[in-house]
Amino acid sequence: MAGLKYDVRRFSSLSAMSSEAAQYVSGAVGSAIEKNKGICTLALPGGRSVRQLYERLGKADYRSRIQWDSLRIFFGDERYVSHDSEESNFRTLKTNLLSRVKIRDDFIFRVPVDKITPEESAVMYERILREEFLKLGSEHMRSGFPSFDIMILGVGEDGHTASLFPGSAALDEREKWAVYVRGGPGLETRDRITLTMPVLNSSAKVVFIVSGREKEITVTKILSLEKPLKSFPASNIRGLEETVWFIDESGWNLTRR
Repeated sequence: MAGLKYDVRRFSSLSAMSSEAAQYVSGAVGSAIEKNKGICTLALPGGRSVRQLYERLGKADYRSRIQWDSLRIFFGDERYVSHDSEESNFRTLKTNLLSRVKIRDDFIFRVPVDKITPEESAVMYERILREEFLKLGSEHMRSGFPSFDIMILGVGEDGHTASLFPGSAALDEREKWAVYVRGGPGLETRDRITLTMPVLNSSAKVVFIVSGREKEITVTKILSLEKPLKSFPASNIRGLEETVWFIDESGWNLTRR
């Protein structure tokens, strides 16, 4: 890769990628729990690409390998829909993982979406984050922002990650932890709440999970960039310790590389 430094891991199938990603994530969780004396903060996405990863983590071998009640689970972004909607990132996580493991409900920090506006939802989620990270202590903070042990993200066909879209004013936010954004007209759910770029970049480990043949051109461009571009928001995100891309290349035209 030319300029930006990532650990890029390529796979010929979604199944192979999900298996390797599950091994990586479970190992990173264990390391964080040991380092933090019993706590791992984990921010998770929704979407299709992570479903098999969640299913792997919910199987018997990982259920016994991971100390689930040492996790504090958050969301990198959420669609402004009810938590039982098929569009909900929380529902994706619950259906594919949380329903299969034992973890205390108060260790899962949902984005509030009921009976409030999306703007109020973002404010309330930041308040939830601040209260929890205050309890966790200064070792879980970096320069005034929460420092997640592991931040798992997806990438859209347009290069967005979390709900940080190309051209969005949210890309310039440098103080808030969470903001309301309105995505483009092509999205089924346009109203979103997202963590901001300083929060994502305060994470110890950032893990991108990418699948879908429609993302080939965008991801290939991102991985060949000499410097981050706002037109590809995902190119602006990297972990303080490590940034790993797990890429399912099935269906890709690899001659473009």
